Amino acid sequence: MKKYFGPILLSLVISFSVDGLINAQETVIYGKITDAKTNESIPFANIYFKGTTIGTSSNFEGEFSLTVRDPGDSLTVSCLGYFGFTSPVKKGKKQKIDFQLQPTAISIPEVFVVPGENPAHRIIREAAKRKKDYNLEKLDAFQKASYSRTEIGINNISDEFKNRSTMKPFKPLFDSLMIAAGENGSLILPILFSETFSEVYYLKNPERQKEVILASKVNGVGLEHTHEFVSQVVGTSFHDYNFNNNFIKILDRNVMSPIANGGLGFYKYYLTDSLFIDNHFCYEIQVMPKRKNDVVFTGIIWIQDTTFALKRIVVNIDKKADLNFIENFRVQQDLKPVAENIWVPQKTRVLIDFSQVSDSTFGMLARFYMSDTNYVINQPKELKFYSDKLEFKYDANDHDDDYWQMIRPEKLTTTEQSIYNSIDSINNFPKVRTYVDVIETLVNGYYRVKGLEFGPYLLVYGYNTVEGSRFRVGFRTNAEFSKKWVFKAYAAYGTKDRKFKYSATVERFLSRKNWTKVGFMYKNDVEGLGVIDGFYQVNNMFALTTQLGLIDKMREIKRYRLWFESDLFRGFNQKVVLSSDYFSPLGNYVFEYFSDDTKTIRSSEIQSTELILVSRYAPKETVLISNNTRIGVGTQKAPLFTFRYTLGIKGALGSDFNYHKLSLKISQKVKFFELGRFRYEIQGEKVFNQLPYPLLQVQPGNETFIYSKKSYNLMNFLEFVTDQNASLRFVYNFEGALLGKIPLIRSLKWRAVASTNIVYGSLDKKNRFYDPETNPAGILPKTTMDGVPLTTYRTFEKGKPYVEVSYGVENILRIIRIQVFHRLTYRYENSPKWGIKGSLFFMF
Repeated sequence: MKKYFGPILLSLVISFSVDGLINAQETVIYGKITDAKTNESIPFANIYFKGTTIGTSSNFEGEFSLTVRDPGDSLTVSCLGYFGFTSPVKKGKKQKIDFQLQPTAISIPEVFVVPGENPAHRIIREAAKRKKDYNLEKLDAFQKASYSRTEIGINNISDEFKNRSTMKPFKPLFDSLMIAAGENGSLILPILFSETFSEVYYLKNPERQKEVILASKVNGVGLEHTHEFVSQVVGTSFHDYNFNNNFIKILDRNVMSPIANGGLGFYKYYLTDSLFIDNHFCYEIQVMPKRKNDVVFTGIIWIQDTTFALKRIVVNIDKKADLNFIENFRVQQDLKPVAENIWVPQKTRVLIDFSQVSDSTFGMLARFYMSDTNYVINQPKELKFYSDKLEFKYDANDHDDDYWQMIRPEKLTTTEQSIYNSIDSINNFPKVRTYVDVIETLVNGYYRVKGLEFGPYLLVYGYNTVEGSRFRVGFRTNAEFSKKWVFKAYAAYGTKDRKFKYSATVERFLSRKNWTKVGFMYKNDVEGLGVIDGFYQVNNMFALTTQLGLIDKMREIKRYRLWFESDLFRGFNQKVVLSSDYFSPLGNYVFEYFSDDTKTIRSSEIQSTELILVSRYAPKETVLISNNTRIGVGTQKAPLFTFRYTLGIKGALGSDFNYHKLSLKISQKVKFFELGRFRYEIQGEKVFNQLPYPLLQVQPGNETFIYSKKSYNLMNFLEFVTDQNASLRFVYNFEGALLGKIPLIRSLKWRAVASTNIVYGSLDKKNRFYDPETNPAGILPKTTMDGVPLTTYRTFEKGKPYVEVSYGVENILRIIRIQVFHRLTYRYENSPKWGIKGSLFFMF
């Protein structure tokens, strides 16, 4: 036995040693946690071995790493708003485990109410009180480098849609994208991948903000003509999520911040944990809406324990809220302190999951990532530096892959690179081009064929009693044709008068930076009295209301127009116009005026030549350039002012009159906290000389069934004429503040809307009908030489304005608005007392 004891002992020692070495080996686990529906990273999830205290959490990109010597058999992941998931672990191995979690409704665990105040309320009150001290916008000036990335794709693609015959060419692409998405991931068909690198500047007094886009890279389906426009929209300026303000602009809605003043009236707060984040000890607080239909956030915020500054936030707005077309809206943001104890966003990630129109179609997913670095505090530039709010460098599209790899905060993941490469494959499918063309035509109103765009389709058909059925075709050139020259033209034909009408326009850009250009236009057409000139205010929906209905009082026009336009400084556009117009009555419209002082010569035609100065000042507006046109957005923070002076020059190009006209208009959209939003427009006009009334102010009526915000919707055409007037247009959109509180209607997401239109003015006696006894200065005869009565109009009674009000419901089927109008004054027998108008509005 002794002779075997030594070998047995040695083998036991070796066995225990090997077991010890095996147990001493490290187990390394790393991977990424993503949303199985959207493939989006899930930050700050808990990863742990069940039954132990060993674990970690995912970082901002959803990545994690664990190194342990004594692991459990399986690893579990949990995160608020998701079902937990457990995966087996191979001990002593280095392994990659990716988790794809299925989303679930957020629920609060059972809460026991005890005497005393909710501890979360004290923290929230302190955070709300101190947030202004940490707000970046309190600084005199700052600048930062900002990188942003945008991904847009089609998701929720049903099997029925994938199996359509038109989709068969996409099957190999679908298969490769599913492989990239992972075992539990979802198919997302990419249509846009863009990156932007910018420098952003802010000045407090006077308030100015400027973004300089230094580099831009856009790869999208059907976006080969709109790279510059897309780069502007996806830049930093349109993704500014500052939770230290009371409200954050989400799409076209203002959403209350979880640390807003008054947040206790809209949120429930629960203190759930405390932990260190980047060496800052923080309170973890769960936030939820008090009422399920309120457009507020749900999620978790982390607040630093001594400064009560917001350190981290992960919140979403889900489909229960009163938001159109949105399945989910999620924002995650990390903040850090910089100089003067200011807390600034370091990284921000936004996800917008657009809902499907029907089960047989698909949805859309948009993802945005922003990383802000290199903050420079309180070193303002000269004021003129901020003159342009958005500047796109001429070589922004010319940078190579090495440049982008250098400036990206993190490298593109394999999935992101796969998405980028897939877009080129998608663009090669002919069916994709067809779908893109249809969508582009519906949105823009024009059908594009290379450098030409045909339309607008809303004006292809019209009807009036003079022309009968009116058919119109038109085109315009775009930036693909030329960035210096713009050509526009249309031709129309009436089946009743059997006449052709036409118009042609040419513009030449002298400088796109200041939008400096000259132009010339000739127009030979017919139009109704009181129609707003589309040259100054393009509105195809308003133009449509003037082309439909039994309009019988019209005029033939021949118009020459020459103009010069330029931005003199930020927000201030100046336009100088020389216009010569010929006018002649048409249809059931009898018009004459005395063309001499002796009242012996009459004329039914008018020739006028005008020099017009139009000044438009929009101090807070952001201007986006799309091809050869501009779009103004962001006018909620300040009013928009439009001033117009018109000088009539007798004798110039055959003009019959000298005169002066003045007009001033002020308009603004205002968000009224959580009670909705309203838009107002105040305008005053005055004509200083004696003129026949077609050159005065014919108030715009609307006899069609289509609502027009530019008209008085229960006023007849050519009903009221003034030579001086003041008007107010007011529209209040209650959003969900009224109907959203009614249970049955709340589920339909209908929203209340109300409006008031008021106009009051006067008409000097010299501009009225001539009477040798009562009005010898009048310019109008009462009848023609043959005794036919002239078409009459109304004037306002002293102290009595025209007033119409409306109430209605919008967001019917998400796009329809129906309003009931009531005319409160001048309720004559031949005037409508009430009416129903419909319109289409796209809103979130």
